[in-house]
Amino acid sequence: MNSKLIRTLIIINGILIPIFILYIFGSIVYEKFEKVEPIELDNSFKFENQNLSKFSIQNSEPIQIPNSEFHYITVEKKYQSQYGEIDIDIENSPNMVRRNTINVLFLNKQQSEIGKLLSENGSITSMSVLNRFTENSEEFKQIKHIAYYIATKDTNEDGIIDNADQHYVYLSDLNGKNLKKVTDQKVKKVSMVKSRKRNDFDFI
Repeated sequence: MNSKLIRTLIIINGILIPIFILYIFGSIVYEKFEKVEPIELDNSFKFENQNLSKFSIQNSEPIQIPNSEFHYITVEKKYQSQYGEIDIDIENSPNMVRRNTINVLFLNKQQSEIGKLLSENGSITSMSVLNRFTENSEEFKQIKHIAYYIATKDTNEDGIIDNADQHYVYLSDLNGKNLKKVTDQKVKKVSMVKSRKRNDFDFI
């Protein structure tokens, strides 16, 4: 009788003990994963921290303008959400400004300011000089103007003037004076091309 009772208890323990161990192990695993469960981010908070109204103003180093004694400095917006844009090497790039440029300051030989391109800040997404990197001395001497792609109005009515607004082609002298709009045509891209007799614009 005692032996049967002992065998029965052994069998019951053999069943209950593994179940108990599995229960304890499962509880530990559940608590572990519950602690590392990913938290859903509030997107409104994320975008608030990348608000495009939050920016600082940064100027470039003085850069010499080809075939002249003048220099220029770009005045740029640096947004919190901007990645690397402010570090683009504009001195050795075909485009002489960065995307978030809002004005250009012009300097004389002594690098004293002689004026700014725009009376009020706007958006200048392109500034270029034909034959800027030419090794032909005669072509270099023919450099007389700077071409720009400029927006001066908030055409999309979002409260700011930036690279999303309508830009137009402008020309100025090498010292930034005599800024004139070349055309009222709406273009997406402009490039200067050299013809036999003069420098022309190619509009797209």
